[in-house]
Amino acid sequence: MKKLDFNFDVSALGNYTEEPAELIAKAVAGARTMEYVTIQTGIKSAETINLVDSTVTFQAGGSCGFLAAGDDTITQRTISVCKIKVNKNYCMKSLEAKFTQKLLTPGSTYDETDLPQIFLDDLMANMAFEVEKLIWQGNTSTGLGNLALCDGFNKLIDDTSTTVRSSSGTAFTGNEITVLYQLAKDVPVAIRERNDLVCFMGRDWFDQYQKEVFDLNNRWVEPKDGIDGMILYTNIPIVVVNGLNGQNRIVISYRENMYLGTDLENEEESWKLWFSEDDDIHKLKIEFKIGVQFAFPEFVVYYAE
Repeated sequence: MKKLDFNFDVSALGNYTEEPAELIAKAVAGARTMEYVTIQTGIKSAETINLVDSTVTFQAGGSCGFLAAGDDTITQRTISVCKIKVNKNYCMKSLEAKFTQKLLTPGSTYDETDLPQIFLDDLMANMAFEVEKLIWQGNTSTGLGNLALCDGFNKLIDDTSTTVRSSSGTAFTGNEITVLYQLAKDVPVAIRERNDLVCFMGRDWFDQYQKEVFDLNNRWVEPKDGIDGMILYTNIPIVVVNGLNGQNRIVISYRENMYLGTDLENEEESWKLWFSEDDDIHKLKIEFKIGVQFAFPEFVVYYAE
């Protein structure tokens, strides 16, 4: 009888070591929105975004003299971070009677090095998913569960009177191209030619948009260069983020206008994994900070039902 040898290929993995900053950084950086916003680090509680807005005044030349004209207005907006933690227990002995025993090191006693890496990898992936939702859907007034801990971009948009709400006069479903084209038209002229504009959509609405494009002209929105496609007839890229799934909302702005604050540069002390000999439990603690803000709300355009 031939013996079949089924094993995990772990050659690409290093042995487990405690990686305090790296693991939490991967979790937060795994949120896709992070790739398209400006990150402001080192925030312990709150910090200002310092802004300069210069006006240029032309004057007739061809003569001597000097008359200063034009203002340089310096303003500030505050970005506050929420302090969040995760506490988990792992009992290795509860895995011994199941197939999961294959994940365990030999012997009846364990220490802090024996927590299987698969649990940490899965935790980081799920944290990235939850952080992405928090970035957009967080609402300290009406949010539930994880979403009650911090205010996200959606609440910030709704609470700021100077953001631009686009309206095509139609519902999104069945009019996807019309809605997106109107949204692009409503982008202020002052930023329309920027090369870092981004249209954020949920996967649910993006798939509807893809279908309408295909049904109308037998083509699709082609993904390329890390984005999911373009708004038809424009140069505005579409980026699908799970934080907007089910939100009936689309948002357009640019990278330098959307800020995400955190304290990742100094998070070494915030990750801790230890084995408690008092109760034979692995204990995990993670803490991080996160918050969002716009530099210029008037340059945020959105559609919402």
